[in-house]
Amino acid sequence: MHESFREDLLHYVWRYQLYDFHQLKTTENLSVTVIRPGILNVNSGPDFSNAKIKIGTKLWYGNVEIHINSEDWYKHGHHNDKAYSNVILHVVYHDNKKVCYSDGSNIPTIVLENQIPKSIFQNYLKINGKNEWVPCEKLLPKLDQSLINFSLHGIAIKRLEQKVEQIKKLYKQTNQDLNQVFYTLIAKSLGGHVNRRAFQKLCDFAPLKILKKYRDQVFLVEAILMGQSGLLPSKNNDPMIMKMILDYQFYKLKHSFHAMKSVEWKFSKMRPAGFPTLRISQLANYVCQDNFWSIYKSKQDIKTLCLRLESNASLIWDTRFHFNKETEFKEKKVGQSMIQSLLINAVLPMMFFYATIQFNDELKEHVLALLSQCKEEKNSISRAWRKLGLEPKNALDTQALYYLKTELCDHSYCLYCPIGNQIMRKT
Repeated sequence: MHESFREDLLHYVWRYQLYDFHQLKTTENLSVTVIRPGILNVNSGPDFSNAKIKIGTKLWYGNVEIHINSEDWYKHGHHNDKAYSNVILHVVYHDNKKVCYSDGSNIPTIVLENQIPKSIFQNYLKINGKNEWVPCEKLLPKLDQSLINFSLHGIAIKRLEQKVEQIKKLYKQTNQDLNQVFYTLIAKSLGGHVNRRAFQKLCDFAPLKILKKYRDQVFLVEAILMGQSGLLPSKNNDPMIMKMILDYQFYKLKHSFHAMKSVEWKFSKMRPAGFPTLRISQLANYVCQDNFWSIYKSKQDIKTLCLRLESNASLIWDTRFHFNKETEFKEKKVGQSMIQSLLINAVLPMMFFYATIQFNDELKEHVLALLSQCKEEKNSISRAWRKLGLEPKNALDTQALYYLKTELCDHSYCLYCPIGNQIMRKT
């Protein structure tokens, strides 16, 4: 009846002690009392570490290994791995083979085959292996919505921690240059999904340390960025653009620059307001703003941050989207939706990262408060959640729901999900 389950179900049962523990005994009839089940290990080695278990009259501290079948101990090669030599208890569903330490003595083993409530298996089958957008989508309407909403706060923290790990890699790559990291995050956000990689590459080709030498000359900074992007033409009839070309050619020689290829940038299927030419010009404006590079280091209200993120493309772009084609006059500002995106994807993650390396929990809490003040994001994932009845109220919710979908639902990690946990506990 209960053959179709993965080992992670046993991990879940053990972690939350969802078995009949009143008369738990080893295969050698020694009584077992689980004082502390241990900490789930997501890396190599035994499944749970730092467990505290009384077996018979002796109190043991150490690791716990879990398998569906006891013979898996040998199938997985644990008998030849010293990392498993301090396993104090072997937890199995089926006992189909005697398991021993290297000295020939029996490893204490308990069998859970008749110890787990039927409801656990029934609930597991409801969500496991479902070919739906999320495994639990038909069960969501029956769940306590207040508990789901409460869970989103913790999941949003997971999402921020995920972003922190990505920023840590960039921090290491830039030799711990905080400004270069922030510059890259801002640029990637300006690029959106389509030109994100190209913008990150541009930050390498035009480092902030060089640009800041000329921060009192925004036109020159833009010339260097445009030139390094590979989008700057070799000649143009417009005198302002021609000046940009000549300026870049001079500083290209001065700094021994090598430019990107123009084909690395994408314009098709994009709204003109998001064209990389405009976004690069707006990035130049950020580079030259006073005190822009410290906005993530202290608590500021949402209104102040939004004002700091206002930016215009240079006058050249008032009458064009491309270098070689003029249009009607229109000032090219960073719109409110992009400002929200910059907050959610660059400023607040950077602030959370800075709070992490500064051990500033108060600033971390401030980031969460700011996220809850940002408007909810509108994308395919948030729209799909809405169809299932989950209505995100703000960016904290949409960030949480993005993490839930991409990191848990898509991998069927229902047992690690607070919503899945709610389903599993139903009797």
